[in-house]
Parts: sequence; structure tokens; C-alpha cells
Amino acid sequence: MLEATLEDHAARRLLDNIGDRLEHPGGLLDVLVDEIHDYERDVFATGGHGTWPALAEGTLRQKSGGQVLVDSGDLLAALTTSKDLLGDEAVVAADVEHAAYHRYGTSRMPRRDPTPEPGQQVVEGWARTALDYIVDGRR
Repeated sequence: MLEATLEDHAARRLLDNIGDRLEHPGGLLDVLVDEIHDYERDVFATGGHGTWPALAEGTLRQKSGGQVLVDSGDLLAALTTSKDLLGDEAVVAADVEHAAYHRYGTSRMPRRDPTPEPGQQVVEGWARTALDYIVDGRR
């Protein structure tokens, strides 16, 4: 008769850690918020991934840096540094009044969405990041 003994301590520890991370999602939310902040930095650095219209000449003369959607820096800061964990939710963005004007445009200003929906590749990357964190705690 052949007898095999299986030590399952490591597997139980791994499953316990996964359970803890799922039961207390704050760490996972931190990881995902960091990913969203990086995405927003990229949106601003690339002019809405190349979709934002150029600034009018008059606007360029008034701005110090010339970066589209960055004047005071409030909107960019709100989208790349804010992190409010509300129970099992994370809120990324702050109460920046002029954000809606940029998102939808006005009769005097073209639409420049500061929070465009991410593409499939970006979302899949976020999913891989989330799974890595859930399974083994990697950030």
C-alpha cells in the first residue's frame, strides 16, 4: 500500500490571506486608485490621448504653462491625488466645479473630457493588477 501525506499549511495560509484581502478591500482599493491616478496623469500628459482640441491663441496668452486643462492645477490634482475610502468604495476626484464644463464643453469652449472612459487594454491591466493583489498581495 502506498500512502501519501499532503501538508496543506501553505495552501491554507494563502487562502486565508486571500480571504483577508477580499474581506477588507481597503488595500485593493488603494492599489486600484493608484492605477486610476496614473491613468489620469497620462490623460493630461497626452492631451486626452490626442483628442483634446488645441487651446485658442487668446487662451494661450493668458496661461502661464500652456498645458491644456491645467491653469490652477486644481482639476489635475483632484484627479491624481484625491483618495477617499468610503467603506467598500473609493472616490477618485474632488469637487472641482469647472470639471463638467471641460467634460461637456460650452458654447465658447470645446469639449475636453478630463476623465475619458479607459480602453479595454487599460481595464484589463487594472484587472491583472487587482488579481495580483488579491492572490498574493503584490502592489
